[in-house]
Amino acid sequence: MDPFSGRDLVEELIFRKEADGVGRGFYCEPVTVAAMRVDKDVAEIPLVATLSNYRSSGMCRVLMDELEKQMSGMGVRRLVLPAAKEVVSTWSQGFGFKAMESWERLEFAKHGMLDFVGTVMCSRFLRGREVPGESSLTE
Repeated sequence: MDPFSGRDLVEELIFRKEADGVGRGFYCEPVTVAAMRVDKDVAEIPLVATLSNYRSSGMCRVLMDELEKQMSGMGVRRLVLPAAKEVVSTWSQGFGFKAMESWERLEFAKHGMLDFVGTVMCSRFLRGREVPGESSLTE
């Protein structure tokens, strides 16, 4: 939200709106994208991609912060993603994800989460939404 106008700038960027609400004259180039599937209290992010020119510039951080804010507002408690082995350290050190135990991975597979061959399934609780000892699976 823009604190001065009260407008949702993310929505205006996505739908290419100008201040008058008309969708013309605004050019936007997506540099980071994510595909998501949202369940009751778990959101799966099977794909995150950033244009090579924009990697290591904080664009993915901005996207993930916004997704976390939106998901938390929807009642989601946990994010799950399959990470390529080469980038597990980025997801864990940079974004707080942890590799899931095999029993957790099996539980999430029962709920239709995508589990790509050769990936490490990672998850993290949203800030303030942790419940110790609970797997956070939708019944």
